[in-house]
Amino acid sequence: MHLLPALADDVVHVQVADEDVDGDLFVFGDGTFVVWSRDPARIAVAVMTRVLGKRVPLVEAGAGATGVRSRLPLPLEPVKQGAEVMPYAHMEVEDMAYVEDAGETTGLIGDTILIGASPTPALSKLAFSHGLSRSAKVAVLEGLLDTCLGSTRHVPAQLAAGQGLGLSRRQVLQIIGELLSVRALLNLPGHANAESLLDTPEYYWSKPELEEYYNRVSRWLDIKPRIAVLNQKLDYAAEFAQVLRGYSSEKHSLKLEWFIIILIAVEVAFEVVHWCEKLGYLEIPPLPLVASEESQQQQQQVQKVESV
Repeated sequence: MHLLPALADDVVHVQVADEDVDGDLFVFGDGTFVVWSRDPARIAVAVMTRVLGKRVPLVEAGAGATGVRSRLPLPLEPVKQGAEVMPYAHMEVEDMAYVEDAGETTGLIGDTILIGASPTPALSKLAFSHGLSRSAKVAVLEGLLDTCLGSTRHVPAQLAAGQGLGLSRRQVLQIIGELLSVRALLNLPGHANAESLLDTPEYYWSKPELEEYYNRVSRWLDIKPRIAVLNQKLDYAAEFAQVLRGYSSEKHSLKLEWFIIILIAVEVAFEVVHWCEKLGYLEIPPLPLVASEESQQQQQQVQKVESV
């Protein structure tokens, strides 16, 4: 396994050449990675095993835009050698066939990627990998949004039946926060060196040939139409979140109003009792003083001293 010189900022290129498996692995700063090999799962396992110091199990990931389900390594053991290990809440995979042939022209024919001699295979793979990684990230956001909206599908029917939300204020805030997070991840840069999913990576601005490869695989995977559909769903979700926020605020305000009314009623009751007692309509006997045993003994001692 060899860590090759950086081809672009925020991308790590690893080349694996073992006896039984070989290939390339591109790891992006947003957490996605793309494997070029006959057995992608084994390449990923080989890299993670090298980093973590022990083998990791495989789990089945959700199908992406291509509809193919794949297996991914899932690190479950404690952190070793500075590697960060955490559970995957959502995993998506994009699978495409590819052919490496120095006599062919690099490009995309149907759902098959052709890797020729020019430009260099590493740069060509990087361009296609960028498109594949973004498609996988869009698939993750699609899953997150579907999960969030799926947990609230019962709310419109409950409101139509006049039954209320059936959600606590905390749950409403959590739903609103999840929706805002999905919109931010979709339309805003995820970290310091990342571009929005809507933008072409800056690395390709001065490399039109590589940019064309990136754009072609992006068009094949329908990245922009899927982002447009996601934003339409998020527009609906924003209206839904506004309804939740308004209902929750109204419910909270109603509770505060009742609390204030109860406090005022208690204060008025005390004042009425005070005036009734003052005008002679009501006589409240004084409360008996209950002395402790110690104070009673002290009083007896004082009385004895006075009698002496």
